[in-house]
Amino acid sequence: MAALLQAEPGPACFEDMVQVLRRWLASAHTCEQERALQVCIQLLGAHKEGREHRRGRACKQFGCLVGLLGPLTSDVPAASCQRATTYLGRLLQIGAPAETTEVATEEIGHLCEKLNTDAAESLLATSVNIAEIICKYFPRGQATDFMSAVAESLLCARPMCAQAAGRWMLTFLGECREQILKEEVPEIVTTLYTCLRSSRQSTPRGFVLRAMLLLARSHQEPVLDSLLQQRLPTDSDTVELWRSLGRSALGCPILVRLTEKLRAAGESRCGSDCCAWELGSSQAALEPRTITCALSEVVSVLLSETLVQRLLPSLLPCLLGQVSETLGEEMALSVREQGSDDPPGRLFVEALELVLARCLEERWLRLLRKQGAWASLAEPWAHMVGVCLLAS
Repeated sequence: MAALLQAEPGPACFEDMVQVLRRWLASAHTCEQERALQVCIQLLGAHKEGREHRRGRACKQFGCLVGLLGPLTSDVPAASCQRATTYLGRLLQIGAPAETTEVATEEIGHLCEKLNTDAAESLLATSVNIAEIICKYFPRGQATDFMSAVAESLLCARPMCAQAAGRWMLTFLGECREQILKEEVPEIVTTLYTCLRSSRQSTPRGFVLRAMLLLARSHQEPVLDSLLQQRLPTDSDTVELWRSLGRSALGCPILVRLTEKLRAAGESRCGSDCCAWELGSSQAALEPRTITCALSEVVSVLLSETLVQRLLPSLLPCLLGQVSETLGEEMALSVREQGSDDPPGRLFVEALELVLARCLEERWLRLLRKQGAWASLAEPWAHMVGVCLLAS
């Protein structure tokens, strides 16, 4: 590899070699990871000495390599933990400014000595300390590469690897989330969502939910937009994500934004010159339904009933409008199957019932159910009866 770099000293050759090694660094076999780490250290040394190298210029593979190697600082035998840490230190020597490299390298070298232990918690704590140092010099524009690589380790079958990957992920989002570019957020959300769907174990799922919350604290709007674009708005994983956000301190502002989005979607739908069926697409109808699914999950777990009551003057006409619009299109198209048990406006009616359950006394809710208000609202030919019952 050193000979190849001498023959072709440009950064493209180094990046190609990193991609080849990536498979072995993410291997489930410790011996393969050990050999790949040895090669990585030699490769980086050769690249550092190459005539194309310029100090202070971050390696294009920095994010990917940190995501792969970070969890290895506490997952493999002591010698390999130290090799991974040494490699991370050399990465900093290439990318960090000269005046900070010496201090950072000294700190990492000191922490590297602490990795010579079998105590799991001590290893993880030292690994997190290394992550904190690396994050101080993390280059902008490489967040997606890092998150994609560390997510691979998060899904690893080895418990220590998954724990370490989760802690590196949370440390990165805690330290560097303000530096993440807006255009990087959708891909990061997709990575986290895919990771959640790929695992049924509690450890990685817990890390993903906390990571999404950290990301949303600094990038609320793009995170919401990305989640609303998922094609399965009611699958269990998406429900878990929305409920996790709803239970957090972000629950109230998120509900406000979802209410605004639902109102804007309704105004856009009503103001359109042609309906979704004329366009031959269900996209116009999909957006309000997706927003309503998210809104229902947030309302169901929100700790503050006062906020729901305050938003009722906006939520009530929005949801009723969506029911009426959906039923009107259904009657015009006449595509509903005879005797179907799932009226087209049921989703919006259920959301309305959920919202009112947080605003009204139980006796009024019992009266509405007894009079059949919800069933009437969802039926095209009885809709006006339901509206009158609700108004009364």
